[in-house]
Amino acid sequence: EWGEQEMFADRPAQVVAKVAKKLMQSSGLFALRYILNCACVSNTNALLQICQLVFRCCARGSARTARDYVEAELNFTFAWGYWYAWTISIFTIGVVMSTF
Repeated sequence: EWGEQEMFADRPAQVVAKVAKKLMQSSGLFALRYILNCACVSNTNALLQICQLVFRCCARGSARTARDYVEAELNFTFAWGYWYAWTISIFTIGVVMSTF
């Protein structure tokens, strides 16, 4: 076990190359499904904000004071940086996979 860790610690580029080779040998169906799920399902889920709607319903039901009602109606902060990076990474994967 220790010898394996030392082997991979010395050559991280070789490990990355082995993983890339293994992924490129697959049929491509997994990659296609992954990209479609990331592009469609994840973005739709983020836009619907189901968790926020459930939280608001629970917060309204358990609110006791006027301040609780106001806090129950506040929107969550939208993570622009996270979703921008997510979209760029999916775009990059799509471009890279389509060139091979």
